[in-house]
Amino acid sequence: MIRRLLLAAVAGGLIGLSAGSAAADSLGQGDEGAPALHPAPLTGAAWLRNDHPLYLTLMSTALPDRAATLAPRRSAWALAYLDSNTIADQNNLAVTDRIIVDAELQRIELQWRYGLMEHLEVGAAVPYLILGGGYLDGFIESFDELFDAVPRARRIRGDGEFRYLFRVNGQNVIDETDTTRHGLGDIPLQLKYQFRDEADGWFPQAAVRGLLKLPTATDSLLGGDRVDGGVGLLAEQPFGERLRVTLNLDVTSAHLPLALKTVDLDPVVVTGFLALEHRLTRKASWWVQYTAASNPYPTFDNDMTALNRLPMGIGLGWTYRVSPRAAVTLAAGENINSAWPDFAWSAALDGSF
Repeated sequence: MIRRLLLAAVAGGLIGLSAGSAAADSLGQGDEGAPALHPAPLTGAAWLRNDHPLYLTLMSTALPDRAATLAPRRSAWALAYLDSNTIADQNNLAVTDRIIVDAELQRIELQWRYGLMEHLEVGAAVPYLILGGGYLDGFIESFDELFDAVPRARRIRGDGEFRYLFRVNGQNVIDETDTTRHGLGDIPLQLKYQFRDEADGWFPQAAVRGLLKLPTATDSLLGGDRVDGGVGLLAEQPFGERLRVTLNLDVTSAHLPLALKTVDLDPVVVTGFLALEHRLTRKASWWVQYTAASNPYPTFDNDMTALNRLPMGIGLGWTYRVSPRAAVTLAAGENINSAWPDFAWSAALDGSF
């Protein structure tokens, strides 16, 4: 599946070469008083997340974030759209356990952050979720046809269909067909404290955060009925003027959506996020991300890879700063294994004031 990202990388490289040729916007040039190469970070709202329906509530307590905090009484906001397309049809030999996920989850999310005091910040995100057949099936299948690599599960399903089946020990825990589900999702909150600054020298800028996710979902497939919480470590390190590495490591409690509450689950999930950003000009940059997490599901048959592998995904994105305080971002990503969406893309507009 990495072939899609390779194509995206080529396209991004062409965009970057075009942007880099703009002399007035190149590094080391520009108007006096132009913004620093790495101005105060924005929200990172377009970084991709695991919105696979089977992992939706398990991976949404800790949102990807940067280590820096806002100055006191300063705010940052983002309006983001994330679309994740998933296809899976797996079962054990006796077919007493089976999953069919032919679905697309669209996330429209408003994020907000506020600097309470020096190095202390509070943040929240309000998501609206749409789970249904979506619109990406035809595009993904046509692209995979170029490489003669269309998965069997995608070949036998019609474009835009919605099917969500989860059978455990012969009992259908979830059995949904064609009916689109939508509504408010669970709301994550965080309190972040930055304890190291870049001025401290050749050590990462670092912060810790406390996490809380409120059970505000209005549909049993889109959220849980329990409060989840956790803690996390955020680190960020520039390498010269052009490169910056961002790392998140979080430990959170885990509860399944209401519709899956009868399935046993490990009570803790560990999630990790790594991003490498390359600044092309003072306004344009591209980045690559890697996301991984522990798998809290109990042991299933080896053929049911969506439930027994570590959720891992990779993504590429491009950011353009329309002003020192506002940016637009586009990103695309896909799974490294079937415990992450088959393909996802996102767009975000974020800013600060």
